[in-house]
Amino acid sequence: MKKILWIDDDERLLNDCTLLFEHNGFHIFKAVNVTQALAFLREEASSIDGMIIDVKLAGGEDGLELLTDLHQRYPDIPKVVFTAYPEYDDHVRAEQDGATLYFEKIEKSIPLDPAKQAKFFQALHKALPARLRSSTQVTHEAPIESGMNLWTRGVFFLLLLVVVIGSVIALARLVSPWFLAITILGAIFLFALVGVFVLRTQKHGGVSEKTFASVVRSLIEHATRVFPLFRKKDTSRWNRK
Repeated sequence: MKKILWIDDDERLLNDCTLLFEHNGFHIFKAVNVTQALAFLREEASSIDGMIIDVKLAGGEDGLELLTDLHQRYPDIPKVVFTAYPEYDDHVRAEQDGATLYFEKIEKSIPLDPAKQAKFFQALHKALPARLRSSTQVTHEAPIESGMNLWTRGVFFLLLLVVVIGSVIALARLVSPWFLAITILGAIFLFALVGVFVLRTQKHGGVSEKTFASVVRSLIEHATRVFPLFRKKDTSRWNRK
């Protein structure tokens, strides 16, 4: 999924379009003014694939002036101008200042007609292609690196918790030592898998939270399958009494 920064003072439009853009392959980061946009880009410029910029922003801020500034600062990030007040001179200026596309809002929004909406997103995908990030860019993506460390610690803590809980259940209810041994071996195996996963992803510059979250869910599902075995054995044991 492509990540884009949408700079527009119409917060309702941004919120209303979020899910629709997600459905069409775009994850939106929102900025309602120039200050928010610049603050976001200082931290996350290397992680986005493009920008959508409104022309008339609140407080008299000029989106075209922002476009000029952003094109000088981030010339490799594609930019699309999206305005409810299209003018020929603005269109020419936007193209000269680095915009790859100049869109007109339909009633201050995106097209509602399904056919026109499909063409809108096709044009947007063409204007904002996924960026190929170099290893140098990736190493400067501090949020991804810190997020990776946080996810890793969380997963290791979760696995440790599974081992402790499994051991307590096994000892408290006198489950066969084989179950305890299998639980510990299974946890060690999961530790190894996570370690390999971390090393491979760090080698390639990091991992997205979405990818890592899917791994976490998979690990949790495998861990929870152990507990029905305990419950089944425990229930039968107590029923015999």
